[in-house]
Amino acid sequence: MKVGVIGNLARDLIMPQGIVQMGGAAYYSGVTASRLGQDVRLLTRVGREYEKGWLRRLEKEEGIDLVVQISKESTAFENSYEDSSGSRIQRLVGDAGRIEWDERFNGCDLVHVGPLFHEVDLSLLQMLDSDLVSLDVQGYIRGRRSDSLVVHRKWCDMTSHIEKVRILHAGLDEVRYIDYKNRGSLTGFDLLTLGPEVVLFTDRANGSQVFHGDRCHMVPAYPVKENHPTGAGDVYTMAFMIKYAETRDPHDSGFFASAAASLLVEKGIQGIQNMETVEDRMELLIRLDSLGS
Repeated sequence: MKVGVIGNLARDLIMPQGIVQMGGAAYYSGVTASRLGQDVRLLTRVGREYEKGWLRRLEKEEGIDLVVQISKESTAFENSYEDSSGSRIQRLVGDAGRIEWDERFNGCDLVHVGPLFHEVDLSLLQMLDSDLVSLDVQGYIRGRRSDSLVVHRKWCDMTSHIEKVRILHAGLDEVRYIDYKNRGSLTGFDLLTLGPEVVLFTDRANGSQVFHGDRCHMVPAYPVKENHPTGAGDVYTMAFMIKYAETRDPHDSGFFASAAASLLVEKGIQGIQNMETVEDRMELLIRLDSLGS
């Protein structure tokens, strides 16, 4: 399948170590799709200073077709981890800005929209001719204070153009920032009324919830040591979309997605080697779940 990914690649600065690495929802979801055997095209916006070696690696090693728009600066996050618990303070220290539509995204079978900081206007979704579009809410609920600290803000215009979305993902801690009909506590069933076929809520080691029709499938997380949690939601959503496009089975797709996310959390992006690696982990997860039920 031809998979499109839309979102800004980022520069992630890990403090106090001073590590600089490639990041962003588009990175994690794009590499996941490629490792799972898909033909991937990625639409992004970066500054001229963005590391050319990172872009070459995506093209040459991962086989991703990049469509790059140039900005005055790249999107960059500074993540300061203050103690052994893993709590962090995040600052947005660069913003590449809005992505413009590109005709080369016509003809994609699947498209994942994974913004980091409001770079994908919802009106762009109307341009997509894909049969299956997934959307992550994280980039729409972020705000930036005057000191560059990233904070959560209410997302008040989600209903516009959302009818194009078939799969909607949010972290469980993000749901309360979706402002829909002034409701204080949303469920996945509430969001299904807006048009998506599937709503996904992920909750790290507590697993995930897959809302489809009149059912909520509870999907466990595979138990691993949390070494690389960044990007787990992006991997989950992309893996779910690929399996769902193939099977239209929300239950199995949830287990497949949970398996893929666990490999990232345990080993980093290199943990997702190919489709067989994820399917093997999925079989183990199903076996564990059956023993516990």
